[in-house]
Amino acid sequence: MVPGFTNVVDEDALNGHICLTGQMTTDTRNKICCSSNDGADWSEITRDGDRCGDTISVALAPYQPGRIWICWNGHSFGIFTPAQ
Repeated sequence: MVPGFTNVVDEDALNGHICLTGQMTTDTRNKICCSSNDGADWSEITRDGDRCGDTISVALAPYQPGRIWICWNGHSFGIFTPAQ
């Protein structure tokens, strides 16, 4: 269980950074969220109309800080790099 979330489908953590797909206690659907301070604060990387509700897996790229690999149901994937 991740504090602040009622449901977590998948998560990954590396050096204080966490990414996950799940539902926050204040939300009605799954979203992809990230934290850069061990879960003290969360930022959503999905947006209205593109919540990526069928995401089945997320992973932090081990050699590219800030990059997230996302796998959707249907065997496709995407790479997301947040603005620095």
